[in-house]
Amino acid sequence: MKAQSPRSIPLSLHFVIVTLILVSALAMHGQSTNNGAVDIGPRNPGNAPFNIICPVPTPVKFPNPVSPQNCIDLDQPPSQSPQPPAAGAGNLVGGGPLAGMWFESINVFEAVASVQGTAGALTEPIVGLGPAFNSNSCVSCHEAPVVGGSSGGVVSIIQSNGSAQTFTMPFSFTTNPELIAMADDNNTFNTNPLFPSQFNPNGPPFNDVPPEGPSLEVRSVNGGGSGGFVVQQGSVAELFTIESRTDAPGCNLAQFNFLGLGNNSISFRIPTPTFGLGLVEATPDQTLVNNLAINNPATAGAAAALGISGTFNRNGNDGTITRFGWKAQNKSLLIFAGEASNVEMGVTNELFPNEKTTVTVGSTTCPLFTSPTGNQPEDEILPATFPAGTGAANIASIISSNTENNAVFMRMNAPPSQCDAVTLLTTDPYGTPGPAQCPPFNQSVISPVLAGQSLFNNNSQTGCALCHNPTLVSGLSQNSGLSNQTFHPYSDFAIHDMGPISNGLADGITQGAATSEFFRTAPLWGVGQRIFFLHDGRAHDLATAIADHCPSPASAGTNESCGSIRLFNGLTKLQQQDILDFLRSL
Repeated sequence: MKAQSPRSIPLSLHFVIVTLILVSALAMHGQSTNNGAVDIGPRNPGNAPFNIICPVPTPVKFPNPVSPQNCIDLDQPPSQSPQPPAAGAGNLVGGGPLAGMWFESINVFEAVASVQGTAGALTEPIVGLGPAFNSNSCVSCHEAPVVGGSSGGVVSIIQSNGSAQTFTMPFSFTTNPELIAMADDNNTFNTNPLFPSQFNPNGPPFNDVPPEGPSLEVRSVNGGGSGGFVVQQGSVAELFTIESRTDAPGCNLAQFNFLGLGNNSISFRIPTPTFGLGLVEATPDQTLVNNLAINNPATAGAAAALGISGTFNRNGNDGTITRFGWKAQNKSLLIFAGEASNVEMGVTNELFPNEKTTVTVGSTTCPLFTSPTGNQPEDEILPATFPAGTGAANIASIISSNTENNAVFMRMNAPPSQCDAVTLLTTDPYGTPGPAQCPPFNQSVISPVLAGQSLFNNNSQTGCALCHNPTLVSGLSQNSGLSNQTFHPYSDFAIHDMGPISNGLADGITQGAATSEFFRTAPLWGVGQRIFFLHDGRAHDLATAIADHCPSPASAGTNESCGSIRLFNGLTKLQQQDILDFLRSL
């Protein structure tokens, strides 16, 4: 079955899914700030497709039986009138030598992996799924609000007018695609692992709950396991295995035994969006160092007064700044793509050529070693196999590995644009048709967004921008759309101390310089369209996400965000509401 996209998921499967997700709206905790300001909910992705001419060659690397050789997935999904488009996200960044390949690589990002590349009547063409995996395609976890984003889901939010509204993201989303894809694909017998709340008492209770929440990754804090499925300390414990699949005869590898790990033993993470990452990758290290609030003479005093410092995670080999992932643990988008291929899908590649999952001989075996020949790596640069005369050998996407395709897709993905609260007529800098207007707030269209933006950027009133820095400038790049560009990620890409595990945000995982209590400042561009927040998705609205930055009472907190949260809590209800409305404009 082709299960990588919510559009192609049969409704007949829904009743068999017992999904691994966050608590539903019925189990959500408080949605308002201390003064009663509430989240207005996400603005919709758009009301019209982008006017894009798609230079997709023939043949493409993985012909898509649902939407062959067109740009249907590059268009913004329909909006509920009168909400206008959030220009940029899911579109191409400028031009340059990789622009044409980007249109081809989206096909790879959406492609589905199977064990031998032959499942589902060739609709699951990537070779090497498993032996253990979280999902079978990139898009199943990165599909909202458009392809390349974060996880979709369904939440209900109490809005500023007191009414409850249910938001579904993306609009075709019906239930968790990560788990739907695994429910019965190729006759597998994988089941939903249960996560009793005592595993993570300071976080959300991951019990057997309805299938509305986001895709999840699970890390084992202390390592361990049983049989042939053992993970090291801090490593990802994949949710599923290829045991019993029709394309993996003879494989005997039971699902990971999460229940055998004990209390406080696992940590959850949701997918990070891939929009705008090429600009982040192209930003010089020294720019990030100079931009850090504590290093900038204009902001150092305010940062110190609020207890904000920050540092950078760095590559252990050359000492350069790493910047991708929840703990900024990955150096480059190519490494990011290669690691995700191996960890999330179990597909080895030229960057990660060895299977992650321990497979032993004896009672626990996978004779095929998850590829038809057992050759490793499963994803690598190989001569094109298309018939002579097709021109396939000249198509960059075809001769490149899947990992390289995915890195190009992320590198050239445009960031979301803020709605234009000033003129309502501005065309965003990446060439998509404007205007990128604001949604209809309860007050005037313009005033709450501009007032909230001013408060957010005021270091003496909130200090938010000391970590969520609005503006950076990329360095020189061979791709014109990435070269010397001013962009607005609302992040310093540094790691900050979020306090001890008793506060609820520390996760017990160390990755490089980012120990248990450290997390990268999450970029806020596109947050206006998100419905899950913080590293494990525990917050379903922005008011809760802000409150969870510091334990209650904030006056007792010592982590780096508590000073800013104390200032925020001291604002009036109207001021807090303006900040929430501003965030929803991003």
